Amino acid sequence: MSMSMSVVIVEDEALIALDLEGIVEDAGFTVAGIAIDMAEALSIVAASKVDVAIVDLRLAKGCSGLETARHLRMHHGVATLFVSGSMSEDLVRQALSLAPVGFVEKPFTPTQIRQPLDAAHYLKRHIAL
Repeated sequence: MSMSMSVVIVEDEALIALDLEGIVEDAGFTVAGIAIDMAEALSIVAASKVDVAIVDLRLAKGCSGLETARHLRMHHGVATLFVSGSMSEDLVRQALSLAPVGFVEKPFTPTQIRQPLDAAHYLKRHIAL
């Protein structure tokens, strides 16, 4: 099993996506790609093995981050780190059913993103996420 963990970023705000990409790479993980919606996320995951998706709960164009995460989880075994500027209790409750590796509120610090990824990486290597 490779030591590196592969991450897809599902975020429709370009600056935030680039920020996340830098954080993930600085943490020593691979960025498989950046997607702005479910269709892009699925094509990235179909093309390469992805371990974790960083997903914005509220994507533009009426696309649901929750649905995207559910699809990635059910069909590809990809774990999710949710990132959002507004997390309602209801949305969080629904998201919890997907056993996410974490929830991070915007604006975030690199450490807030890195810690759950490190935890996911550890679990992947030592247990089985």
